[in-house]
Amino acid sequence: MSTQGVKFIYKMKFVVISPPYNIEGEIELLRCLFDDGLEYFHLRKPGIDSAILEKSLIDYLEQLPKKYHDKIILHSNYDLVNRYNLKGVHYTKNNLPVKNINNRRHQSASFHTIDEVEKNEFPYNYVFLSPVFDSISKQNYKSNFDLTTISNFLKSNNEHVEVIALGGIDENTVLQAYESGFKGVAVLGAVWKTFEETKSINETIKKFNKIKELCLKSALMF
Repeated sequence: MSTQGVKFIYKMKFVVISPPYNIEGEIELLRCLFDDGLEYFHLRKPGIDSAILEKSLIDYLEQLPKKYHDKIILHSNYDLVNRYNLKGVHYTKNNLPVKNINNRRHQSASFHTIDEVEKNEFPYNYVFLSPVFDSISKQNYKSNFDLTTISNFLKSNNEHVEVIALGGIDENTVLQAYESGFKGVAVLGAVWKTFEETKSINETIKKFNKIKELCLKSALMF
């Protein structure tokens, strides 16, 4: 596809996933991300003991203004979705679709093979496929995917379900994900690792905005 004289509109969904454990300054940074245009935030805390997880999630949500709640998608403790009027739920192998979630709310899921995506019949809003690239947040979590194979599948199953690329996503891999046919990208390490290493909200926001701007880049004709 020629790019001469054209800057293309990417308009990909941009998802941020929480760190697996609570980190200092997380809520303050998250408020800034919402203010800077974050629309899809996945709240998952596998690093917190299940015995105290619900209380921890409640404390987390209570620290966020209600105006942000409809952008938050929970990975567990689904009863909190209706209680706090959150955006919706995300399912994993351990948490399968449930009937008591209002079907007008967002519902998504995680998959790790093309076959899982192809065989899925549940009407998710989107699904994660991971790890598309080598993970930033998890050492030794390497991608087993071939981008050509992914691209052939996504472009031939374009109406099946929206597939979001997860794993190794940063400003250097967004366009590869787009060119492969993904409808969006999800980041974890690119945001939270940057924040933990720099201890700077401003530096992390810069990283966030680099990725967001690539996802939402406008088209101009010369």
